[in-house]
Amino acid sequence: MMRRKFLYACLLAVTLPAAAQETLTIQEYKQRVLEYSQQIKQSGEQRKSLVEAVKAAKTGFFPQIDFSGSYQYRINDYDLELGGASIGMDPNTYSLEATVAQNVYDGGSTYNRYKATQVQRDIAEQNELLTTDNVIRSADVTYWSASAQKKMYEVMTQYVEIITSQRDLLAERFNDGLISKTDLLQIEARLKEAELQRISAYKSYQVALQNLNILMGNEPATPVIVTDSISMYQVLPLRIDAGQAMANRPEYRIANLNIDYQQRQVNLVKSKYNPKLAVGFKETWGTQMLNVDGTTMWNSLLYASVSIPVFHSYLCIRIKISR
Repeated sequence: MMRRKFLYACLLAVTLPAAAQETLTIQEYKQRVLEYSQQIKQSGEQRKSLVEAVKAAKTGFFPQIDFSGSYQYRINDYDLELGGASIGMDPNTYSLEATVAQNVYDGGSTYNRYKATQVQRDIAEQNELLTTDNVIRSADVTYWSASAQKKMYEVMTQYVEIITSQRDLLAERFNDGLISKTDLLQIEARLKEAELQRISAYKSYQVALQNLNILMGNEPATPVIVTDSISMYQVLPLRIDAGQAMANRPEYRIANLNIDYQQRQVNLVKSKYNPKLAVGFKETWGTQMLNVDGTTMWNSLLYASVSIPVFHSYLCIRIKISR
């Protein structure tokens, strides 16, 4: 009689909170996990930062426009001697300058830096896909583990009920003197083992539910019910060949992009030894360098600069001191 009360108490503890429990299918659970996952959010922010880095690297192709100004006031009096005559100098000297410069060819450094940043952005996108794929896989494993533990607990509960009914039947026969005490003790020992296995299955089920809650951001003790069973029919994915499967995997794409990125880095180092060509326009307004009467003037200048590396030597000296 006491064993029946214990069994009913355990079943009641499991079934009573069911009205307040949240029910989740596998698709609902995966969506909850994707929305909560901090790993996906971090990889998404990394991708966004590299998207902005690509925009910043692209500005290297645009012209550079600079404005500058200067003003000087000479404290000491100064006279200019010109043809035997002394001419007083204006102590104020000032100028404004605007410069427009355009790199025509800088050895390929801007181009390779831009391409390398694009590759980094693509790697970040694939890393985000890989992180999402890993999170979905973790959600699948966690959900189906909880479903399996739930099924195991239900099976052990039914097993305990079957053993209990057999024990009750044998107890009646023992009371009628139809069986020996040994038979009754054997079925009671089997019932104890079944109850112990049911308790172990219940603990495993509760641990699985805690892992389920943690992965989607709930408190570990939050009541939840998994509705999909491990025995339900699942649609298998379409069969594809190995080459197509590899091409669709983010890990494979990341490996290829890393090769491309390293090649861009090699080209970026080589660009230091290539010729460089830049053109520009400079407009200056202000007083003359020797300001005699304070008049101002405009000065326009077109320029082109060419830089050709001929020989760069790096000498490394190693000094060894021995006693």
